[in-house]
Amino acid sequence: MGVREGGRNIPLDQTLLGRLTALRAKHYQLQMLYRDWNPTGLVFCTNVGNFNSRQNLQSRVLTPLLNEAGLDHLTWHHLRHNAGSYLLSENVPITAVSKILGHANPAITMSIYAHELQEDLDQVRVAMGKFG
Repeated sequence: MGVREGGRNIPLDQTLLGRLTALRAKHYQLQMLYRDWNPTGLVFCTNVGNFNSRQNLQSRVLTPLLNEAGLDHLTWHHLRHNAGSYLLSENVPITAVSKILGHANPAITMSIYAHELQEDLDQVRVAMGKFG
């Protein structure tokens, strides 16, 4: 299951999909009560149903959460990079990570994340042994 974001399909598990569906249902109820609330049907919006700017989300959501957790300052780009690194550490193929991150081709992803790829020399040895 997935959602489209910026022309890309983002795979979601059932738990997250359920949470997003519940949030959308809550928004629908608000739209029924207040006809001018969130007229574009945004899933992530301000409490009055308007578009959230990246800067607003950074200052009102992300930074307070990071402070509460005692973590250093991070930006949305840091989180994007962390997500790419995490996916590669979980052995998600570089082609899939490239698509999710919106890179034009896997070579771009490889040039940015090559240090994240595991070097499994035992796997190389086993593969080379199949030649014999």
